[in-house]
Amino acid sequence: MRPLKVPSTSDQDIEAMLRRIGRRVLDDVWISRRVRVLAGVLVAATAGAAAFGWADAYQRYLSATPGVAICAVALVLFTMTTLLSSIALLRSRFRWCTAAAYGAGLGTVAGLGVVWWHQTTPNTQCPGPCIWMVAGVLCSVALTITWLRVILTPLEKSQPDIRVGSAL
Repeated sequence: MRPLKVPSTSDQDIEAMLRRIGRRVLDDVWISRRVRVLAGVLVAATAGAAAFGWADAYQRYLSATPGVAICAVALVLFTMTTLLSSIALLRSRFRWCTAAAYGAGLGTVAGLGVVWWHQTTPNTQCPGPCIWMVAGVLCSVALTITWLRVILTPLEKSQPDIRVGSAL
């Protein structure tokens, strides 16, 4: 006789639980310590570039300098790159790493557009590229490459061999 408050489990419940566990295991991405540190430094640098960029865009907006809207697009994408990369570092899931790679790629393209626009616009209308633009582009490029390496690494090479660690 079964106790009163013990629920019964069926084969369907067990299969559903095993599917959830399987999805979770296959969705996990192993990120090495070196990659975590590199990505953390790049995220911090991108956040700094975005913060300086927002301050610069605010000053340009107050002085009615042209190109504020173009800078704002790049700044939104740099900020998005920072947020997505931070979440990807914390969660270590394939989906978040893919979103971070996508966001960093968009940030790279928008940042290159801003640098190109500021480089080709006459100096009377707009000064040349600022340091935050160049730093944001370089960090976005590096984050794009980092996240692409993480998500494109085959599963058998990305997961550390647990038996090696236990044998030592």
